[in-house]
Amino acid sequence: MRNILITLLLLLGFWNCSDNEAGIVHIDLQPSEAFFFTPIPGGAIMHYNLPADPEIIGLEVRYNDALGQEMLRVGGTACDSLQLVGFNEKKESIPAQVILRFYDDRKSQPFNVTFSTEDSAPITFLKSAEVFANWEGFSLRFNNPANATGMAHVFYLGIDPVSQLPDTILVSSFLLEETDGNEIINYRMQQDIKDPTIVVRAEDFRGYIVDEKVWPDVKSLMSEKLSPNNFTFFCDRVIEHTNHKLGVQYLFDGDKKGEILALEENRGKACSFIAGPNSAGEDAAPMYMDLKQNRVLGSVRLYAMYSYEYFGYYGSWEDPYEEGGINLCYGDNSNNLPCEVTIYGLKDDEQAQSTFETMNSKDGWVKLGTFKQDKNLPNKERWPYATRNTYPTRTFSQVQVLPDVFMEVIIPAIEQGDGYRYVKMVINEVFLNPTLPPGQGNINNHNPYNYVQFHELEIYTEKE
Repeated sequence: MRNILITLLLLLGFWNCSDNEAGIVHIDLQPSEAFFFTPIPGGAIMHYNLPADPEIIGLEVRYNDALGQEMLRVGGTACDSLQLVGFNEKKESIPAQVILRFYDDRKSQPFNVTFSTEDSAPITFLKSAEVFANWEGFSLRFNNPANATGMAHVFYLGIDPVSQLPDTILVSSFLLEETDGNEIINYRMQQDIKDPTIVVRAEDFRGYIVDEKVWPDVKSLMSEKLSPNNFTFFCDRVIEHTNHKLGVQYLFDGDKKGEILALEENRGKACSFIAGPNSAGEDAAPMYMDLKQNRVLGSVRLYAMYSYEYFGYYGSWEDPYEEGGINLCYGDNSNNLPCEVTIYGLKDDEQAQSTFETMNSKDGWVKLGTFKQDKNLPNKERWPYATRNTYPTRTFSQVQVLPDVFMEVIIPAIEQGDGYRYVKMVINEVFLNPTLPPGQGNINNHNPYNYVQFHELEIYTEKE
């Protein structure tokens, strides 16, 4: 019996030494007093109050994330909180273990805690996401929370162009960022598919697909060009110049690319539309359209013409340095082309006749859509780039085979009701000259008086 007792004492001593050799420090600590948690999207903030022991250098937290993977998060004594990440849907009472860390790689015994989380940004995005029928495509509406992270991927069920088999066709991918209320993105179909199925997937900041939503049989709406005979265009800054062939009539003559400039009688002319000064920028004078009756709007297109002599080396005004900065046709018109345009609508007020003044005095305009590119965007990424890269284009046949180049403000059909009679177009910004940094070169390169040039304007409404 005596030998048995001696053996048990030796074993207990051995295990005590093993604990000490493993560097386990047993401390008296109440987890509920030392650690508390605040749920956040996709995780929680762990707040901690460590004992006043100079030997303690920090802590570590271990838990399993939404995928069942073990997570290790480490915090120091220089702060008092730590972010726990790796979750998707809102969860309650997630178990975790907290271990205090000492110098010389020693650690405390584990303390069991639990914490809760809120829906992650990708989950919030998917819960808010809605897909609606739109013109020759569809619209995606969503609302992201503050500090949103992750990505969204938008697909439709179509035909893989390589295998010719059914597949999900990627339309767009974009970062999830905080939105100021509802955000709407409009998409055109890349394939002719009637009533497509739309798939939206959300990815977290670690690159994992969180979840997806599917909208089957989304009906595509059809729009058609509204004849210029069915609306009136108003612009009080339009430049009318007979010799240079400038005026509002060139917006609606059907010449989208500048074919008529290839004709000998138009050599050195513009045959186009220019407005200014102050037709772009912060205090830009709007342009208006009266559609005569309420119409469900599809889009507004502004076309760019292909480069010609007038917009090259030979064309100019009688005095290109005159006040007003009418340099748009002198050397290069790329810094007069719109890069940000906003469209507004107003319901029919049964007014018989419209003028610029009556349109400009109306209140209650509803924002319908915006097209935006950065004014400093590299030339190759700008919407009118194809038209800037073909100088000189001199023959009618050359121009005929070139594609139309336009920017389009797509207006979602949702919530338009019976549509709008009045349309207001504001040119918020024009591109900067792509070859010169701001402030360099002569005044003619930078359009200081905010003139605007585009070649053709089209309005698309619901197909009857």
